[in-house]
Amino acid sequence: MSALTTLFPVFFMVGLGLISRIKGWVTSKQKEGANHIIFNILFPILIFNILLTATIEVSTFFIVAYVFIAFGLAIIVGQLTGKLTGEKFSHFSHYMMTTVEGGNVALPLYTSIVGVAYASNTIIFDLAGTLMAFIVVPIMVAKSSAAHITTKELIKKL
Repeated sequence: MSALTTLFPVFFMVGLGLISRIKGWVTSKQKEGANHIIFNILFPILIFNILLTATIEVSTFFIVAYVFIAFGLAIIVGQLTGKLTGEKFSHFSHYMMTTVEGGNVALPLYTSIVGVAYASNTIIFDLAGTLMAFIVVPIMVAKSSAAHITTKELIKKL
């Protein structure tokens, strides 16, 4: 019953938005304006608030390392099963195995369910994902696209 009480406002707002769009209570221009306010102003404020109020303990780094290793294993599994995606997609499909993104709905939904006090838990996945997306994957892509490049030249390029 507790889960229903927590999730009902979320589903109510989604349903209200759907009905508003179907009935024409909200025009496309109004929706775009609201989206700009929410995603360009309010959502970044939420993210910065979470980052600034998060308490990161030493044990958090072990969890980040664990998630990072899990992402690495996901790439390996993706490489091993790359033939299943077909020749057209197999050269990049294993990178998609590390994608953990809930979009702009996941964080507000998560905070509405568990509370804003626990929103910093999402930072654990974001740190590992950032390391993977902005360090490991670019190195792998650069190395695979330029097979004749030395490691020293690769580091200079990156």
